[in-house]
Amino acid sequence: MKNSFDKSFGFAAAFLALVVTISYGYCLSGYFLADDTWQVQFAYRVMNGEAHLLFDNFAKSYLAVPSLDFYRPLLGFTYLSDYLIYGLKPWGYYLTNLILAWLAALFFFMSVRALTKDFGSSRSFYCALSAAALFASSPLHCEDICWISGRADLLAAVFYLPSLYLAIRSWQALDKNDSLKFYCLSLGLYVLSLLSKESAVGLPIVIASLPLVCQRGLAEPITRKNLKPWLMFSLPYFLLLVPYFIVRTLALGDPIGGYSGDMGKALTPLLFYRWADPVTFCRLVFPLPYCIFPQPDAFVLIIECFYAVIFGLFIVRLVTQQINWRGLLFVAIMTFQALLPLYKLWGLDQDLHNQRIYYFFTLPMALFLPLLVFAPKLADRKHAKAASLVLPQGLEAILDVALAAIFAAMALLFAAISFAVTASWVDGGSQVRELAVQSAKLVSSQQKPVIVLGIPKNLAAAHILLFGLCYRELLEPPFMQPSIADKVLTFHSSVAGPEEPINSTRFKQVLFSNQASGPYVWSIKDKRFNLIKYRPQQTTSDHSSSSIDFDMVERPRLGALAPLSGQMAHSKLSQYGKETALTLDEIDKRGGVLVEGLDVDPLQSDYLSFDVALQPGFNVYAVAVQFDDLMPGAPFVGDSQVVQLISIPPGKAAPDKEDRNPDGRLKLRWAHINVHLSHYWRWYGLDKIRRIKLVFSGASHLAVKNVRLINDLSMVPGLSLQSVKVRPSGDYLVGREPVRLNFDASNIPTATRMQLAISQVNESFDNFLAFDQRAGDSVVAQIFESDHAQGLIELPASYYQVTGYYEIKARALDDRGRPVGDWSDVITLYRPSDKGPAAYYAGN
Repeated sequence: MKNSFDKSFGFAAAFLALVVTISYGYCLSGYFLADDTWQVQFAYRVMNGEAHLLFDNFAKSYLAVPSLDFYRPLLGFTYLSDYLIYGLKPWGYYLTNLILAWLAALFFFMSVRALTKDFGSSRSFYCALSAAALFASSPLHCEDICWISGRADLLAAVFYLPSLYLAIRSWQALDKNDSLKFYCLSLGLYVLSLLSKESAVGLPIVIASLPLVCQRGLAEPITRKNLKPWLMFSLPYFLLLVPYFIVRTLALGDPIGGYSGDMGKALTPLLFYRWADPVTFCRLVFPLPYCIFPQPDAFVLIIECFYAVIFGLFIVRLVTQQINWRGLLFVAIMTFQALLPLYKLWGLDQDLHNQRIYYFFTLPMALFLPLLVFAPKLADRKHAKAASLVLPQGLEAILDVALAAIFAAMALLFAAISFAVTASWVDGGSQVRELAVQSAKLVSSQQKPVIVLGIPKNLAAAHILLFGLCYRELLEPPFMQPSIADKVLTFHSSVAGPEEPINSTRFKQVLFSNQASGPYVWSIKDKRFNLIKYRPQQTTSDHSSSSIDFDMVERPRLGALAPLSGQMAHSKLSQYGKETALTLDEIDKRGGVLVEGLDVDPLQSDYLSFDVALQPGFNVYAVAVQFDDLMPGAPFVGDSQVVQLISIPPGKAAPDKEDRNPDGRLKLRWAHINVHLSHYWRWYGLDKIRRIKLVFSGASHLAVKNVRLINDLSMVPGLSLQSVKVRPSGDYLVGREPVRLNFDASNIPTATRMQLAISQVNESFDNFLAFDQRAGDSVVAQIFESDHAQGLIELPASYYQVTGYYEIKARALDDRGRPVGDWSDVITLYRPSDKGPAAYYAGN
């Protein structure tokens, strides 16, 4: 019997290794991505005189990275070991991920095998292998395995699952010494799992549920009147959580931790909607990223066929055996405990980004169907009575093999999908590898620092470089010897946020100073930097306030604003007082306006300004702006570069006849909109702008007038920091001393006062939120005002005491305290820790 089990175990180990290799093995040819630069630089620093960083993780958040309050002290040891063995060879780090993924699948197989001990040898084996194969091949694991920084769940699972297996063995053991030995090992592995990632917190709930599916091995029976054995077995796992949460509280400031700052706030809005949205559940069942499978019908049909066949065979089971209600309840409990850490993170976009959070959730997902169809017939269960419709033993065996073959085929299909997603991550890694190479070449070819734009954040399903600091770390040791980070000037936010926004004020100041070369814009398609050559005579800081006004016409004409061709909307020119407006009616999703034949220098125009009339209500409209340098008639490629929300508040809570036109529709209300085009790096990625398109969503009827391009001289006040040198990343290193800010709104008409705002720590005014959902969600920590439009203001250090990033911006006010123009670009302060060395990437 033992040899038979050994052979079956060996087959399972080999088969799962094959599945993992097919699914994700291609990642061995990948490169470092996104946060991977943190992990490698962390190991490098540990090996070069900062060994305390490795142990600091036990007393602080992992890597002390702002906005990421994670307690994962064991994780750093794995990256250090990889660095010691493989150095800067990415395939070694990915090999570690693959081994961890294989071990997790193998331990899952062992756990299910132990859970289904009373199914009989063959059924238990088929059930366990089917569940493990579905788990091993899940396309929802690509982010965990194909991204080196996604390793935390893998590491936690490699301790979590053997802890579960040993707990099952302890519960089932007939010998008290064996039971105690398995039990102690299980508790120890659970502690290691908790120190790897917080996803493991739910294991005590699973352990407490074991009596549902496992017979007690020792003589003490579990009854309603005698719960002591169950309580004594389960309680220590729960008690381990007490010191764990105490340590987390001391290290992170609160027991929960997780994403803070912008990212934390972005997870709160629409939380109920995200949980109630059935699309997320559909994407979990059909894990097909849209960016890779834009027309997934064939794959969806095949997966549906698998589900239909399995369901059909389940019907056969249903009439020949009882449903394994206890097993299904156990799976439900597993699902519940896996969802607990996800209460704030739930949701998947169409490209399945952030799928790594579902790693533990895929365990009950993978177990559900095999447990449902491989449950033993009544005649096989202990103490069960014979069933009237039990199939002949030979037919039952054939049915078991057929089901196992179906699950194997389904796992291989998922493996093929995972391979395609893995290729996306490898492609993203090739972007980062070439970005590092081309950056080094660019710096070596220039005498001056270089201006760089367009650092990519995502490519298809893969993360590339999440924000500017990841790119800067790529330019420092150990990746670059010596460092070239100080020779590359970047303009993205220092806090994680959207890809597009940059500090355009600082960009133009650097460009006009003629102290740097560029700008150089990264091309994802060509994998190289392209030099943008603006008009030489206009690359000076001496440019006057000007505007480009657009005429409006009903039929396309070069240089004039006209309705988009091919749209369903009816258009006409209408008079609103002395002004002419272009009115669009019965707009579909393609409805909008377009101006072609332009010759716009992006350095001279910053805002697209217009008045729009929309129906008042509680709806939020949006305008999407797209621009390029193509000739008239060419199709627009890609998505809009800028999307801005437009809110038209209702005049009355309940509109009456005066609010409606004769046809019964609400009268249009005008709103003035300024779209800050130059706040997005793609505006500067072209030497000239030839076309601009506006598409309005959510509106079936609208009018536009006074459309023009203007520069920021009459819109934005000047803001600078006195006597502090800006770093190449665009932020300022500050300490305990106050800082002095120069402000100047003298160019803004009617400006008599100034208003300044400072952000919450590690929050950005360019955040993940489209707008504040509630007043309490505001990024602003402090607002203060000056009675003058020009001058100097001192910012006390009390505003930036906590370690992290802070942003400051200003806007002009008139003599009545009303805002004039727009907010300035931000000044970013970084406040390092007062204890010991600066936080992880303070020196960048």
